[in-house]
Amino acid sequence: MEVRYAYVATHHRLAGLDMRLLFRFGVALLSGFVASLAMPPREAPWPLLMIGIACIYSCATGLRPRASWLIGLAGAIGYFGPLLRWMDVVGSDAWLLVVALCSFWWCLAFGWLPSMQKFRFPGLAFATVWTAFELLRDLYPWGGFGWAQFGVIAPLTPFEGLAPNLGQIPITWLAMAVSCTAVDAAKAPHLVRTPSMGLAVLSLLAVAYVPLDGTLVRDESATKKFVVVQGGVDHFGLGTFGDVRSVLKHHIDATRAATQQVNDADLVIWPENAADVNPMADVVSAEMLNALIGEIEPPILLGAVVAQPDDTLHNISLLWSRAGYSEKYVKRKIVPFGEFLPFREFVTSWTDRAALMPRDFSPGTTHGSLDLGNFHLGILICFEVADSGLALTDDDNASAWVIHTNNATYQFRGQSEQQLLAARMRAAETSRPVLVSSTSGISAIIDSRGQIDSSISQSEVGAISARLGTVTGQTFAMISYPFWKYGFLVMAIALIVLTKLRSRSASKVHQA
Repeated sequence: MEVRYAYVATHHRLAGLDMRLLFRFGVALLSGFVASLAMPPREAPWPLLMIGIACIYSCATGLRPRASWLIGLAGAIGYFGPLLRWMDVVGSDAWLLVVALCSFWWCLAFGWLPSMQKFRFPGLAFATVWTAFELLRDLYPWGGFGWAQFGVIAPLTPFEGLAPNLGQIPITWLAMAVSCTAVDAAKAPHLVRTPSMGLAVLSLLAVAYVPLDGTLVRDESATKKFVVVQGGVDHFGLGTFGDVRSVLKHHIDATRAATQQVNDADLVIWPENAADVNPMADVVSAEMLNALIGEIEPPILLGAVVAQPDDTLHNISLLWSRAGYSEKYVKRKIVPFGEFLPFREFVTSWTDRAALMPRDFSPGTTHGSLDLGNFHLGILICFEVADSGLALTDDDNASAWVIHTNNATYQFRGQSEQQLLAARMRAAETSRPVLVSSTSGISAIIDSRGQIDSSISQSEVGAISARLGTVTGQTFAMISYPFWKYGFLVMAIALIVLTKLRSRSASKVHQA
């Protein structure tokens, strides 16, 4: 009888525990969604991001590693599910796969949360481990997918000054650290009364509002004019853009329509895939471009796809002028399942959509650049703008950045707005203007603070221009990038090792 009562009591306790965990799971799922509302395309007030993070963290505290892991999974699904919904244009399976890849790193981080709670400031310790795993998400697997890291939101907040002073990686840490420490302080109010906490708050405010220019030098005495053209596409989604050379024709027509604006420019910028047939190999495309070049003064920097001898493709930035053409950049960070198929044989057996990408792209190896006299342009293509390191490390002497992109596949689904925010962050981090040229939107000219000067919305056709001075040198975010990149990884490893050593020491004491 006693055994039966003990069984029933244990069963009820476990059932109660399961219900409490299920409740936390649901709250974390909802909190992840709340956090996602602060990101484009919704752009609800930015504090929702911090509130969502804090609630997920609160749900995971006090649990064992496996349960904490599940809370991290719930938060990730709630966050990435709606943010990456644009991927379902490729297929629901592709959307779920990308959400699963991003969620995997959140789960690993939250699995270490119980160990981090043994430190005096558990929120700070967990934020460090968290940031290290976010760095790994930007690298692995298949080159990584660092989309929608928390730090990218800086240009939407009053703390945009953190971007050139710190950069995206430490801002991601700050978002997590502030949110988690607020939860810790609510549970242990003595934390907010420590001198170190007060000093941390004052330091944060100072870094946000006192510019740390590093070695940055600006010269507005000699400027160059740039025109960004958005020509449009025939239709959106998967498959072709329309008839052969139709995208090229659209951009030629849009450039001709802006002839007055174009003729006193130093460079015209077209988007990724503006030449939908390789003009270096296709005679008709070359003739179309040469005819336009004969009518306008400046050269054109455009995107094209070029076949390679090994049967792969290169996504390139190409300069076309009256003197001829020259390749300026080959995209280095190519998109898994978008520009190359991991496990191609398996994917081909799983879905006939693999036939839409019969050949893989191969990556370039050097950074892109274009010299216009004393003005130096850095070049990135599409997905590369989400990488937190390329613009910070590529070229100290780039006076501005060009982002070629083609968002037609994901038109009106949120991807364009999210990519634009990443471009704004690159501008703010480097304190340099960024010129975004998209086939079908959003094209934009972004100033050195990460704010939008002018733009062409999705599905519209037109041209926008800017006259820019030269910029050389590094912001403090650029100077400190290697320290943050490797520092967080080292600090996270040190914290994990320290918790292991503490656990072994405590176990030996208990056994004695």
